[in-house]
Amino acid sequence: MKSLYLILLFVSSLQIANGQTYIKTIYHNEYGEEITSEESAEANPYQYYLKVVETETYIIKTLQSRKHEVQFDSIQFVQLKLFLKKITGEDFDERKNTMIHLYRTDDLKNDDQNKAYWNWVHEHSESLQSFLVGTKNSGITAKPKKHVYLDEYDMLDKLFFKGSDYDLNHLYIQPNGTIFFFYGMDDISAALDSSL
Repeated sequence: MKSLYLILLFVSSLQIANGQTYIKTIYHNEYGEEITSEESAEANPYQYYLKVVETETYIIKTLQSRKHEVQFDSIQFVQLKLFLKKITGEDFDERKNTMIHLYRTDDLKNDDQNKAYWNWVHEHSESLQSFLVGTKNSGITAKPKKHVYLDEYDMLDKLFFKGSDYDLNHLYIQPNGTIFFFYGMDDISAALDSSL
């Protein structure tokens, strides 16, 4: 037993001397409970993403929900609708459900030309509207005919996506003031499906 202890002590001192330490990876679910890497890998990527935090001895990977919900009071909601009207002009109809895809870079991924997406939105235009919106520093140029707009004040990003590490995030706004927001998801059709 004493010799095993000496061997372990020797190996760990060699690692420390060489600046090497063993880094353990730990997985958690969204409630902070430890799970296996297999359970983490089985999580639906449209519902969850992995938030990674690294320390000197651990890599902690926590499943985080992509979808979040807030309920605005009437004053907050009126202010938000006024702001959306300022961005989109006459295109915004406050009686409809509104899908907003918010881009932090100028990479629209041809979303403005996604015929299947825009045909679906057009077929449901009596109850749904959708906009592609760039943040202030995204480099996106507004093209209202293609549903592309610019949030020059970064209000949407500051209100909903301060905690997101992604360049593309999504908002789904219902006329009753309920707002769903989604971190990540490069597929705008999948984001729309997740919000319905």
